Amino acid sequence: MGGARGQREVIDGIERNRQIRAALIAFPGSNANVDGIPNSERAPLVWTYLQQHFKPAFTEDGVIFWRRVS
Repeated sequence: MGGARGQREVIDGIERNRQIRAALIAFPGSNANVDGIPNSERAPLVWTYLQQHFKPAFTEDGVIFWRRVS
C-alpha cells in the first residue's frame, strides 16, 4: 500500500468519512512493522495526514489513541 496513489485513497476515505473520530496509533502486542519497516515510513503521506488532523487524546499501558481535530 506504500504507493502514493494508495495512500491518497486512504486519506480521501478518512477525509470523506467524518464519523472517523479517532485513530488507534499503537496497541501492545500488535506489530506496526511489516518486514521491519514501521507504518509511518511505509505510508508517510498517511502518517503526515494523521499528524496534521489528529492529536493525542489517550495513552495508557501502551495503547495510544489520537482524536480528529480538523
